Amino acid sequence: PEKGSRLEGAEPCPAGTFRRAQLARYLIDHDLAAGEAMEYDEHDRLVGFGCVGKELEKLLESGEPFLTSGCPGQARDCACNRPFGDGPPGDIRSFPFPLEAEDVSMVKMQLATYADPAVKKHEPLRQAQR
Repeated sequence: PEKGSRLEGAEPCPAGTFRRAQLARYLIDHDLAAGEAMEYDEHDRLVGFGCVGKELEKLLESGEPFLTSGCPGQARDCACNRPFGDGPPGDIRSFPFPLEAEDVSMVKMQLATYADPAVKKHEPLRQAQR
């Protein structure tokens, strides 16, 4: 939430919610899955991405879905280098650089974390069969 915006007083969305949105956007933008193939649980949380297991795991390991996006550049898919546009300095949400192994581990943990404290355990990401 930016100062002066209508959402100024709102809490930022939880990291897990943001990560699942990043992953879904990447899959749709790169024609790797369709929005209609994605699944939600009984709490309306995105849990299935319509992507086969090994493909999804390879993509997560690459870190690509979590890079900055939206600013096309001549030499790169994305020329954005402003990671703090969607989170504070201590909580990078969109990486302007390739993710390292520890970044990928953190992202995976965030993907598996849901905001609803009443739901104590999460279901693993569901993977569609093609």
